[in-house]
Amino acid sequence: MITQNGPIRTSATGEELWSHGTSAFPCGCYQTDLHADGVPWHWHAEYEFGLCIEGLIDYRAGGERLLLRAGDAVFVNGGVPHAEAPVTGFEGPCVEGSLVCRPSMLYGTERSSIYLEYFRRLAEPTAPQVVHLSSAGEPWQRDAAAAAHKAHAAVAADERYADVTARDLLTRVCLAVLEHADARPEAHRTTERSLGRVQAMLSFIEEHYAEPVGAKEIAAAASVSPREAQRAFQQAIGESPMSYLNNWRLYEASRLLRTTDEPVSAIAHMVGFSSHSHFARRFRERYGHTPAEHRNR
Repeated sequence: MITQNGPIRTSATGEELWSHGTSAFPCGCYQTDLHADGVPWHWHAEYEFGLCIEGLIDYRAGGERLLLRAGDAVFVNGGVPHAEAPVTGFEGPCVEGSLVCRPSMLYGTERSSIYLEYFRRLAEPTAPQVVHLSSAGEPWQRDAAAAAHKAHAAVAADERYADVTARDLLTRVCLAVLEHADARPEAHRTTERSLGRVQAMLSFIEEHYAEPVGAKEIAAAASVSPREAQRAFQQAIGESPMSYLNNWRLYEASRLLRTTDEPVSAIAHMVGFSSHSHFARRFRERYGHTPAEHRNR
């Protein structure tokens, strides 16, 4: 298992640059202390089975915002942008686990009956994009959440037959999602064109966040109007371009506070805030404590 601490590396479009697992077992197993590092917006072609191991997680994916409690899980379909952070103001331990696996690990080839009968449906436009598997929800949700946690524990501990155990349990999670989760309504589907625009704007923000950019500059990166940029962002990740810009600045500030000795005022300027007081106020709103307290933690 890999303990994730530090920013996720992404491509120019926000696609995660990471090989999950191995060619023999294409399933990565991760555990992240979200107080040390939230997980910023990213996406990958693999399925993700996210878990709340401890604490309260603010999980965002596919335009939805979920509260994950210990024992909960979430299924995120391939290609769906997602991000994780502790719930604002929550001071206790906050640990996220995840299994990120290549879909073909579960169904074999696209000529198999398992793919044709079941998994092909997860690649269709109507397929569920993100499904909350609540440990206090309906029986199928509880069973699916427990299966995801058991699969993660088996791989993390490198148990005997862990690969077989994980494949069996994660397949059961996917089948539960297909059987019980609602199809994605037409109005909430993100088209490839719209997703491409969002990816271009994410890339622009992550390259220019320290500069005095605004909504017009962000929209221009995808050759769309500010209104269309707002619509695409809201549909894909559930927040506006300017909200994402400010959150990315705060994420970078959090990283710099923990990894450098730069003064707080200098860090505020380095991440694009012209006013130290405005930076301190926004930081406290986001993390529940001051920048200085964040560094001392």
